[in-house]
Amino acid sequence: MNQTTWNLTTMVTEGSTDGGRHSRPRHHRNTQFLELSFLIGSVGSVANGFVLLALLCARQSRRKKINVFIINQSVLDLLACIFLILTIFFNRLEITSIAAKWIVCLLFETNTVLAIASYGSIFGLVVITVERYVKIVHPVIHRNHYRRWMTYAGVILPWVDGICCYLIPVWSTMKMVDGECFRFQWPVRAMYDGYTLTMFFWHYAIPPAFFFFAYSRIIGVIRRQHGVVASTSCSTNQPGANSSRQQAKHSGEVNIVRTMVIIVVCFCICYLPYKLICRSSLSCSPNNV
Repeated sequence: MNQTTWNLTTMVTEGSTDGGRHSRPRHHRNTQFLELSFLIGSVGSVANGFVLLALLCARQSRRKKINVFIINQSVLDLLACIFLILTIFFNRLEITSIAAKWIVCLLFETNTVLAIASYGSIFGLVVITVERYVKIVHPVIHRNHYRRWMTYAGVILPWVDGICCYLIPVWSTMKMVDGECFRFQWPVRAMYDGYTLTMFFWHYAIPPAFFFFAYSRIIGVIRRQHGVVASTSCSTNQPGANSSRQQAKHSGEVNIVRTMVIIVVCFCICYLPYKLICRSSLSCSPNNV
């Protein structure tokens, strides 16, 4: 088949040319993958639901800018887990109505709602890291130039990223033929390769590099601040109220940074196998996810 034409026929033959010798092991692997995905979605829904409930119940935490971003991050993670479960459910559901098929295709069979929440979650980590970096490494700039609209922008931008990076490309290239939903029907294969390569760098390669740079600087600043606070406390026999407030503030910032570092490390570990498979094989080509 001509490599410059990447159409519906290619998508159909990918699923139909699998011989009987490989169909049963592949079906077994797919079943195990779906069961694992359902387990991850269920555990993630419960965990993120408790975290979100705790943040919303704490009135004082909602007043802090960083906690607004963390609440938004928890909402994105919770929706990603819920949409993962719904995507598995609707992909295995037999639907006869044409209108219902279109709705399920647009939202679930193309992984649209799941990808919006997942991409938004990645961008949300970047937003939180940027806020922490500027506040701790450049406190004067943060104090003089931070405005309320920046908080709103930090909440909205992750959702915009998911819509622009996935919803628009997939909805503009999806098709339905004989009740079957097909996504990313680009005119040529090179366009899809360019898109996946761009998303690989934008949502995986660049964020960890920025996380490493930002948190290494943040940890360095916190260590210097800790040294200053410790020396101030040792120079006086009875530390004043100002020193106690500085120590409490320092401890709070350390806890936030420690939590974010754990989240970032988990993100890099969990996403690495999937991204490497996507770049090294065709297993993440359209309709194979």
